[in-house]
Amino acid sequence: MYLQSTFNLSSLQPHLSRVALSSEYCAEDDIQRFLEDSFNKLRCEHPLTSYIPSSWPSADVLRELTQKSSGQFIFASTTVKYAGGDPHELPTRRLDDIRRLQLPGGEEDLPYAELNALYNHVLSNVRDIARAKHVLGILIIVNPLPNKPYTTNTTQQMDDLFLWQPGETKACLSPLESIIGCDKTGYIDIFHASLSDFLLDPARSHKFYLCRESILSDCAAQGLRHLRQKGCDQTGMLSLPSQKLVHDQALICNMFCDRLPSLQLAYLRLHLRWPILHPSTSRGTESTITSGSL
Repeated sequence: MYLQSTFNLSSLQPHLSRVALSSEYCAEDDIQRFLEDSFNKLRCEHPLTSYIPSSWPSADVLRELTQKSSGQFIFASTTVKYAGGDPHELPTRRLDDIRRLQLPGGEEDLPYAELNALYNHVLSNVRDIARAKHVLGILIIVNPLPNKPYTTNTTQQMDDLFLWQPGETKACLSPLESIIGCDKTGYIDIFHASLSDFLLDPARSHKFYLCRESILSDCAAQGLRHLRQKGCDQTGMLSLPSQKLVHDQALICNMFCDRLPSLQLAYLRLHLRWPILHPSTSRGTESTITSGSL
């Protein structure tokens, strides 16, 4: 009541605007205006602008896309970004691809059905989806974990983590520019939280589903590979110049292992046949890292 009376003060009225959140507010009107403005800008700025009709997209297509959005700006935004996402392809053709998407049988009435179809279509265009899922798993499942020595959120850090050649993360994410951003510094940004919701729900994402246990076991295995390749010599002894690197990798590896079921740990033991290095729990004193058999 106090807030309401404060905002109703006459002295504040010139500085405030009101948005109705009741049934009188119609998100579809705002979404259609957004689509009109965004496609007008795309039509003028795309490298193939001379081949795009001035009447594109038609009023009927805009109404169709607005209806498919179901009040969700993320569908409209992703549609526009996908249509204009490739400078070597006509936006008209890419928009037609989205309009032709068919909802799987039995999913027509599900919430976010159109968004599910759109995300599935975007991900289906990724040539190396396995690598893309590795990166998405780090961003969505691993990075939010507490008590990590650091967060992996740039393309260079991803390349280092997976022992890839420089630029491979950027390359595998390039088909996902409509849903994932990457700035000049290499920082990777997921545009909307709905992508995480989609990928963590097997009923929605199907073959693109990110299984938490699989992602964590892959990260534990990758941590062991780092220890094996960069931190130890052939006898399993610590290489002193790499002590900090191995300490951090061991922390990460042990952290992931603590979250894995025993059967998956057994798999790692058999598959890698390499000892886990156990760092001391204190970061404030010199760490003693020993090699012990799994």
